[in-house]
Amino acid sequence: MDTEQKWDTIDLIYALDKLGLSQVTLARKLGVNTTTINNVIHGRTTSRRIAGFIALQLNTSIEQLWPERYLPSAAPEKPSTIQTHQEIGEQR
Repeated sequence: MDTEQKWDTIDLIYALDKLGLSQVTLARKLGVNTTTINNVIHGRTTSRRIAGFIALQLNTSIEQLWPERYLPSAAPEKPSTIQTHQEIGEQR
């Protein structure tokens, strides 16, 4: 599915099914109850671990699948230690 497409529950379940991934299969892979998977898919509960696994299977992000639940990270990237040392060295 296109990463810009708005996902709804039916789209999500259909896309998983096309990959041969039922909720039972997901539950077994993650070691959780199928009800837990169903609740995450339908938005009755949240689990970043389960949502992340589902998003990974669909080659998308949890923010794309559930934008109302998972906001894009607003935290700026931390510069690497090497980058920081190079900047300090350049200032001297």
